Order: sequence, then C-alpha cells, then structure tokens
Amino acid sequence: MAVEHTEPDPTLDSARDELREERVTAPPQLLDNVMNTVRREGRSTRVLDVPSTRSLPDNGHTQVRESVAAKILRMAADRTPGLRVGRCQIGEAETEGYSVRLTVRADTGTPIPEAAEVLRRSVLSAARNQLGWVIARVDIDIADIV
Repeated sequence: MAVEHTEPDPTLDSARDELREERVTAPPQLLDNVMNTVRREGRSTRVLDVPSTRSLPDNGHTQVRESVAAKILRMAADRTPGLRVGRCQIGEAETEGYSVRLTVRADTGTPIPEAAEVLRRSVLSAARNQLGWVIARVDIDIADIV
C-alpha cells in the first residue's frame, strides 16, 4: 500500500533521486541463456506417441510435439505453491514410458521435500490424464532460491 507524504522529507527525496539515477542492467549472460532455452525447447520437432484409447489396430495414430507435451507438464507443475518451473525435459525411460526432468526455483521458506512431492503428483496426473502417458520418474532439480 502506498503512503502519501504531505510534508517534504529530505531523506525520502534523496533516496528517490538516487534510485532514479541508478542504472539497472541485466546479468551479463541473461539474454544468451534465455535464447538458448528458446532455441532448445521452443523449436522442438521431436514427436512423441500418444497412446490410443481403443483396442482397434487401425484406429489411427496420434503424436504430440515434445514442446507441447513439455508445456502441458510445465503448466501442471506451475500450480505447485512455492516452486517456479523453468525447464522441462522429456526423455525415454529405461523401462516403460517417459522420464521427466524439471528445473525449478523455490521461494524462500518453501518446504522443498513436500513441495517436490506435490509437483511430482501434478506432473504424473497431467501426463496420465492429458497425454495418456506412463511416467516412470520425475526428477526435480532445484536450481535457485528466490
């Protein structure tokens, strides 16, 4: 909530003037990091199979681009309180199904073990309900605290 001051305050005026003059710059590698992520994830041409719900052999074939599947899983994961998902990678599992690796930032004070389990359940549910997938594992890398 903003507080209005009716009387001049030299301390506040000085602080405001300093902030106006302060030059704000992005970290040196920020643009390169963002563009590398966009190039890597945004243009994925890899397609992944979506299982059929029918048992007929000639009922057609459904595939989804990896970037679309990653977006579905990322959106599910973003609903986890205290965690912010950055990157979502989908790989073939050693056994059946797919593996998912999420890179996330945690809000300060977030109980990471509990939040990670909520995130896993959200991703598993979205994969099963929206893509018909079996997910063998969901790996979570906590990359930063914000």
